[in-house]
Amino acid sequence: MKTFKNALNKNQLNAYILTYCAKGDFKLSNQEAEFIKHKTKIESLDKINCEMNKYNDYQIIQKIKDSIDEYNYSNNELENLFNDMQEVIEVNNGYNALKQNIHRGLKHILM
Repeated sequence: MKTFKNALNKNQLNAYILTYCAKGDFKLSNQEAEFIKHKTKIESLDKINCEMNKYNDYQIIQKIKDSIDEYNYSNNELENLFNDMQEVIEVNNGYNALKQNIHRGLKHILM
């Protein structure tokens, strides 16, 4: 199994995870992008999107898992991240099954 070198700092990693969750329906709306930038204090998601476009879904999930382990997220940090993921899902008129499944899957893998 390939381990991924982390090219993102912790704040960018949070934006990466939120972006991945928001793109569960294959698009990133302006409201979702603004929410992510607000939550992570990142001005632009260009680097995040560029990094994400390098990998398929399996590789993205593996990169997220490896990075979470590398940064040694606490249970509290993970809970905050999962809450932010739920919020980004609800930005555009609430429930979306594709995004919700990504949220559930990441929570299962990372907890």
